[in-house]
This record gives sequence, C-alpha cells and structure tokens, in this order.
Amino acid sequence: MKIKLENAVKLGRPGITYADVKKAIEFLIKKKVEPTLKNIKDILKYGGSTTISQYRAKYYTENGTSKNKSIDYLNGWRDAMKAMKVFIQDNNK
Repeated sequence: MKIKLENAVKLGRPGITYADVKKAIEFLIKKKVEPTLKNIKDILKYGGSTTISQYRAKYYTENGTSKNKSIDYLNGWRDAMKAMKVFIQDNNK
C-alpha cells in the first residue's frame, strides 16, 4: 500500500529518534491511517524496523494506550464508512 501524505514528517538527518516516530504515529492517526511499521517507514523514509518497532511500543506505553486501542479506533472508522457505503448503495436502487 503506497501512501502519499501531505505534510508528512520529513527528516534529513541520519539516526531515528523517538520524537520522529511519535510525530509519524500521531500524523497517521490524525489522517485515520493505521500506524503500522510500514506506514511509519513510508513517512520517515529511513530507520530500522527494530528501532521503529521499539519506539512505537514506547509510544503506546507512554500514552497509556495499547496498540490495539488505536487500531480499534481506526477499524471502527472503517466499519462506519463501509456501513455508509452500503446505506448509500441501498438508497440509490
């Protein structure tokens, strides 16, 4: 899945920081895109999978949420959009 996001975090220095991953996660959640490892890497354009995964786990721990809470929110949003699509299709028959 190729993601093209405007105003994504763009960094031009070597080495990834927790702040970089945190900004990317918050940006993805704001755009209602699941903050998967691949999506975070697509935004940051660099960084090792292990480091990003560790910082992502730290983000969820520090924010008192589980990874699943963000994913559940996004899945709920997707379910609502699917239901709306069905509703529109049914009403256009």
